[in-house]
Amino acid sequence: MYKFIALVWNEENAAASRAAAALRRAVQSADAAWETAYSDQGLAVFHAGEIQGRMQAIRLKRQSGVILGKIFTSPGGDPASACQTIGEAEMQRIIKSDGRHLVTRYWGRYIAFLQDEARHRKFILKAPIEGFYCYNADYQGVTVYFSSLEDFARLGWFDFMLNWSHIATHLHYFRMDKADTAFHDLHKLQPGECHHYRAERQGSQVYWSPADIYRSDVMEDPAQAACQLRETVMASVSAWAGSYGRIIHKLSGGLDSSIVLACLRQCREAKDITALNYHPAGDRSGDERAFARQVAGFYGVDLIEKELLASNVRLEGLFDISPLATPELYMNAVDRCGYEADLAGERAADVLWAGEGGDGIFFQPRSPLITSDYIHRHGFTPAVLSVALDNARLMKKSLWAVLYEAAKVRLFENRGDAPSEESGPKSALLNYDVLRDVMRQEKATPPSFAAEGLPKGKRLHISLCALPNIYCYSARPADFLEVCYPLLSQPIIECCLRIPSYILTTGARDRGLARMAFKDDLPPHVLRRESKGGIQHYAAAIVAANRDFIREILLDGILREENLLNRRAVARALDPGQATVNVETVNILRHVCTEIWLRKARRLNIGLHLWRA
Repeated sequence: MYKFIALVWNEENAAASRAAAALRRAVQSADAAWETAYSDQGLAVFHAGEIQGRMQAIRLKRQSGVILGKIFTSPGGDPASACQTIGEAEMQRIIKSDGRHLVTRYWGRYIAFLQDEARHRKFILKAPIEGFYCYNADYQGVTVYFSSLEDFARLGWFDFMLNWSHIATHLHYFRMDKADTAFHDLHKLQPGECHHYRAERQGSQVYWSPADIYRSDVMEDPAQAACQLRETVMASVSAWAGSYGRIIHKLSGGLDSSIVLACLRQCREAKDITALNYHPAGDRSGDERAFARQVAGFYGVDLIEKELLASNVRLEGLFDISPLATPELYMNAVDRCGYEADLAGERAADVLWAGEGGDGIFFQPRSPLITSDYIHRHGFTPAVLSVALDNARLMKKSLWAVLYEAAKVRLFENRGDAPSEESGPKSALLNYDVLRDVMRQEKATPPSFAAEGLPKGKRLHISLCALPNIYCYSARPADFLEVCYPLLSQPIIECCLRIPSYILTTGARDRGLARMAFKDDLPPHVLRRESKGGIQHYAAAIVAANRDFIREILLDGILREENLLNRRAVARALDPGQATVNVETVNILRHVCTEIWLRKARRLNIGLHLWRA
């Protein structure tokens, strides 16, 4: 696994320099095989697990810094080749632009540590699309940046308190990405965010704005947009594919995973690709084998079918997972990661691919916001009837119902933008009387994905694009396998951001423009398919197989001590006679992961101050 620790300080501050020297000794004496990637003028960067051409240190000329990760060049906005060196002229452009040139000229999965000696300034920049985590904390005048919470904890110099506001917000919203973490004084660099330092002064700016991308170059011609979308997706997939030898690709047989495979077969031979399909035992709602078989046969790739047996899932295994700085749903770690790592070993594969993110960036929602977006841009012109009619066909509603809802949205468009405690469905498992006292009302999307002033459909689209192209799943260290979601690439997201929702749903189909763009690349049944496999019955089977363990964990755990869970509702949901399968089934597993995360946080010997109501 590729990881890093970096130290930033003002060399003119004697106390900070002493603290930096002590921290440097602590890093270099740690168990991990840390190597120095860069060291000069109050900036020291250490890394481990480097693999040339995949995840590595790209050093800039004249000691101007280092870029950690994977970057590709983007001439003319089109993805091109992987970049392993930065020339003198490009280095000058990067430094003189305070790092902005990296965002406009390159893309990928990276953290950049930049040094402008002439202006006595330092810059720490994260790629616009989340790739691998970059946390930061201050210690006696030194800011420490790092990718692994466990590596940070091993330094033994830090004592953090639990951030119960973050925990409470996580319990309610779950899918969120914020600058804070589940610990006070421990923060996370956000996508597209740049921290800059000059002497004792520190500031922050966001260099990448989806809202500005949409405003700058809107594509409303479906044929042009489809052509641009296909070219961009093809080029991005090809760029990622050049980084790896053999690839395992998760294939459901749906639109998104099939598009990725279609593009992959344009640049790679079938022998380099193994398709992997999961199907829950006895659950027809999640069994997509028939679709996957057709797609794998169409492209001539091997297909592995893996049955998911809930009876084999033991949630006690969550205690073996390396924790992040905030809880997550770690279920992949107990039912898939070990198998995927073993399969990669058998097939000599470097990476696991998937079509994750396609639903969001290609725009799957069926909503009257599509029509309201057109009204926002063009007003109530005669053409709005055609847009609303397609929208009505998509939603299977009457034309007048869609027009009414769209007009209402347009009238109240700027109200209720920020999430609140009242927004979103409430879970009966949570104690909201306590939760609202703990939870701050904060936006649950990264600042780079802020979208004020845009039509609501595009705001929804932007929020759906704010998913991470993760570097790896949270899993046992022995189960590590690099992960790549090629659809969640900066060029593809930027292309889709420029396309209004009513064009993305061309032909009255969800992801209609993507279907149009790849109509000559996909088998007909994929273009027609709109159904998706579900996991709720499989989740319910996992709950049933682990009921005693879950009762022990949740009914008398830390979340219950803090009165954030409704004990009676949790006990009722875990009753063996409970026959209803619903969203609360998945919520139970989420809360188990959060509870185990809290217990593991204690084991890290990090000082925790539990909030009391």
